[in-house]
Amino acid sequence: MEVSITITEVAKIQIIEILKAENLLDAKFRLYIGLSHPNGYQYSCTIDNEINEDDLVLNYKVQENNFDVVVDSMSIQYLNGAIVDCLLQDGTPSLVISNPNAQKD
Repeated sequence: MEVSITITEVAKIQIIEILKAENLLDAKFRLYIGLSHPNGYQYSCTIDNEINEDDLVLNYKVQENNFDVVVDSMSIQYLNGAIVDCLLQDGTPSLVISNPNAQKD
C-alpha cells in the first residue's frame, strides 16, 4: 500500500521548531488516530522517541533539517491522503490534520 501524507512547508517549519524547542531533533513526529466517542475517530500527533515494529516511517526535509514522521499500522489506512498544515489560532500556531479522502458519515 502506497501511503501519501502531505506536510505543508509552514507545518514542516513548525514541526522543526517544536523539536528544536524541546531539544528533541532526533525524536520522531507521530501521527495517529484516536477514538473520540461523540465524533468517531480523531487525528492526533505527538513527539515520540520510539519506532515500533509495525510503524511506517516517512522522511521529510525543510531547509537543512530532516525529520521523520511515524504512523502505526492501524492509523495508516485513515491517514493516507492526509494533509498536515499549520494555522494561526488566536495568534498561536497550531498543527491541523485533515484528510480530503476521509469518508463522511
